[in-house]
Amino acid sequence: YGNWEAGGLLMSRVVRLPLTVVAMAESDEEVNRLRRDIRDRMGIDTLEVRQSLETALQIRRLLAENRFVAMLIDRHLGRDRVPVTFFGRRTWFLQTPALLAYMTGAPLVTCFLERDRPGHFTTRAVGPVVVDRQLPRQEAVQQATQQIADAIEQRVRAHPEAWYHFYRY
Repeated sequence: YGNWEAGGLLMSRVVRLPLTVVAMAESDEEVNRLRRDIRDRMGIDTLEVRQSLETALQIRRLLAENRFVAMLIDRHLGRDRVPVTFFGRRTWFLQTPALLAYMTGAPLVTCFLERDRPGHFTTRAVGPVVVDRQLPRQEAVQQATQQIADAIEQRVRAHPEAWYHFYRY
């Protein structure tokens, strides 16, 4: 469920929607350069997470321009997290997507790209999740993030081979 390049290709070439991928830089500079080059050729912007206020402001500007912003919500960065229940256990998901949705009114859509066979994928979208701006901020962010965690859990149960992590979860 983390195939940025196949998902980005679908968004930019098939659906023709303006897309920015928000991601951490790869630890290997050559791999990072290759990924950016691939995205650039597909017309996809990349915004590397720098864990600063500037990144959040850039994302907010992109949303105001009606761009689609892709982020991994099931990986948190340091204190940028919100508790959710996932597979019956408490864990942490990234807070920023729901927080930005709360601040901007942008809806959240959870997308899944599942490989059917070599070279063939099925795309699924769940949502939109609209963050309830009538609730206190932290409650609204947690509630929306839990909805997304539930959607991810449902797809992972159906296709566990499609969800991967390269760190202890």
